[in-house]
Amino acid sequence: ETSRTFPLRRVLSIAAMLIFVLCTLSLWYFMSADDLQQTSMEYMAQHYPDPVILRGQQEEAWQNAIVAYTSDDFDEMITQMSVVVQNDSPTAEHYFYFGLAHLYTEPKAYRQALYYFEQTEKMDSATYREDIAWYSALIYIQQEELAKAKAKLESIDDSGRYGIRAVKLLDLMK
Repeated sequence: ETSRTFPLRRVLSIAAMLIFVLCTLSLWYFMSADDLQQTSMEYMAQHYPDPVILRGQQEEAWQNAIVAYTSDDFDEMITQMSVVVQNDSPTAEHYFYFGLAHLYTEPKAYRQALYYFEQTEKMDSATYREDIAWYSALIYIQQEELAKAKAKLESIDDSGRYGIRAVKLLDLMK
């Protein structure tokens, strides 16, 4: 009977160790994913700087949108920005801030934010390039599209405005 229990104990010990290792790895994975989600939400909550009204920009809807943005009234900003982008000459800045308004509203309107970021890039691929990469990456993390998020984060200059935070998010993705 002892010879039969020895292999059984060995098999049970190995099975217990494997279960322990798998539980530990899955716990680590889910904690890491939660950390990534939480960190990206914290970064997303840090508002982009207020837009500036340049001399000669008298468009009332744009001015109202900026007032709404600075007051954190993003629903009103979306209302005002709808008027701005329906005009004949919306700018890349208009589209970019319209995307941000969708990002900051509750509930978050990620699809619309990405759409307006794309419109911004079509008009001006340089001015908001890193900003769009950053906010798009944060959206993709929230949507659990990590391959897209990683590509956007890797496109961000390490020494730029978002460099340190992008590296931190990339580390959390590993």
